[in-house]
Amino acid sequence: MSWIKDVKADLTGLDYSRQSLQRFAWLVGSVLLLIGIYLYYKKITSAAAIVSIPGLLLLIASFIAPASLKRIYTIWMALAFLIGWLVSRILLTFIFYLLVAPIGLVAKVFGKHFLEIAQRPDQNSYWVKKNKTDSNYEKLY
Repeated sequence: MSWIKDVKADLTGLDYSRQSLQRFAWLVGSVLLLIGIYLYYKKITSAAAIVSIPGLLLLIASFIAPASLKRIYTIWMALAFLIGWLVSRILLTFIFYLLVAPIGLVAKVFGKHFLEIAQRPDQNSYWVKKNKTDSNYEKLY
């Protein structure tokens, strides 16, 4: 599946209720205002204004008209889903190449076969017989 289809599928399940839009605006607006305050105290006033004004507008809109934030919320969540899609694939790739592949190579060097799927000449089936004892049937539920 492509990332566009994944993001679209995630966007169809979004909650556009008034409370959800207000929560989004409060969180993002507050974070932007805090970043703006930090930049202001670091004497970076132009960047502080650029960051603080959208934060303040989000907070005001959350009280006056939260329904007007639907498009901003959708764009924000699309970006969040896209970043999540990318990060998960990057992490899984690192885990595979830094953990799984080296274990497989070391096992291959030492002749370990985890699945034992190579059929021996005296073997008719891949079925592995298990010895069943009474303890196997104890407390099934």
